[in-house]
Amino acid sequence: MREKVTILLILLVTLCQAECPIECFCDEVSICSGGKRLTLLPELHVSIPVARLELHDFLVEHLTSTTFLRLVRNITELRLTNNPNLISFDNDTFSTGDQSEGLGPTGSGSSSSDNESEELEGLLHLRTLDLSGNAFKYFVGGGRLKRLRVLDLSSNNLQQVYHLQALSSLESVNLRDNQLDVLQETLFQVRT
Repeated sequence: MREKVTILLILLVTLCQAECPIECFCDEVSICSGGKRLTLLPELHVSIPVARLELHDFLVEHLTSTTFLRLVRNITELRLTNNPNLISFDNDTFSTGDQSEGLGPTGSGSSSSDNESEELEGLLHLRTLDLSGNAFKYFVGGGRLKRLRVLDLSSNNLQQVYHLQALSSLESVNLRDNQLDVLQETLFQVRT
């Protein structure tokens, strides 16, 4: 009887560890490695103050602004790294609703989604955004990331970066290992 219980517990633990949870519950750091299987990003439980979230090796190809804003609620550090299928964000993910940003990361100029003022508050806390090791071709910065200090876009397929000057608190940008030929001089000039 004891052997059966032990085997059942081992199976249960193995099954529970097979996939990342849909809801992440933690008080400090949540690290989720999809092992190339995770196709949906976790939705964080609003009552738990997560400070840092790391999501690696998943199969998501596109992040909508609504999904992203829900994900970063009250987070100060977000690392979405080494996700080779992650090629784009919605055009308006990082910009405020009244800005017209031109081409978005997908180059499609997708339209803004409906009222996101509640989710927008979550971006006020984000200080570090690591998007390294993905497959982005474009990145459009914007006014939503008011406290962002560190931005890592290394090891993507970036061909163009737009509107970093809208990130008024930005102190460090990593653009190494991309396909950038030229950076516009105005890219780093802070708007007044």
